[in-house]
Amino acid sequence: MFKNLKVAQKLILAFGIIILLYLTSVIFSLTGISRAADGLEDFYSEPFQMVDMAWGARNAVWKTQRHIYRAMAEINSSNIVQECISSASASGAELKEYIDKINEKYTGDAAGLSTLNSTLETMISARQQVLSLTQNGQSEQALKMFNEQYVPAADTMNQILLRISEGSQTAAQDYYQDGADVKRNTMLELLALAVVSLV
Repeated sequence: MFKNLKVAQKLILAFGIIILLYLTSVIFSLTGISRAADGLEDFYSEPFQMVDMAWGARNAVWKTQRHIYRAMAEINSSNIVQECISSASASGAELKEYIDKINEKYTGDAAGLSTLNSTLETMISARQQVLSLTQNGQSEQALKMFNEQYVPAADTMNQILLRISEGSQTAAQDYYQDGADVKRNTMLELLALAVVSLV
C-alpha cells in the first residue's frame, strides 16, 4: 500500500504521523500537569491548612493557659494582673477564631468536631470565671477552678487538635503519593509514546 504512494504523499503521511504523535504527547503532558496541579490545590486547601490551624489553636491554648496562670501568680501587682487578664482574653479569642476556621474546613469525624466545640465552650466558661475570681482577688478559688475545670478541658482540646493534625498529615501523605503516581504514569505514557514513534 505504502509502496504505491508518491513521494509527496509519503512525506505528507510521515509529517501527519509526527504531528499526531506530537499532539498526543502534548495531551498526555497537559493531563499530567493538570492532575498534579489539582492535587496541589487540594493539598493546600485541605490538609495543609488544617495542620496549620490545628497547631495555631494549640499554641493559642498554651498562651491562654500561661497568661491565666501568671495573672493568678501576680497578686501583688494589679497592673500586671490586668495586663495578663487582657492577654488571656486575647489569646482565648484567637483560639476561638482557629476553632471557627477548623469548623469551616474540617471534613473528618463529626463526633470529634462536636467534642471540640463543646470543649471550647467549657474552656471559655472556665476561663471567664477564673479571670473574674482573679480580678476580684480570690486567687485561691481561681486556682482551684483553674486546676479542676480549665486545665482538664485544655488537655482534652490539645488531644483533639493533635488527632486532627495527625489525620491531616496522613491525608497530606496520601496527596503526595497521588502526585508521585501521576508523575510515574505520565512518564510511562510519554515513554510508551516515544517507543511507538521510533517504531
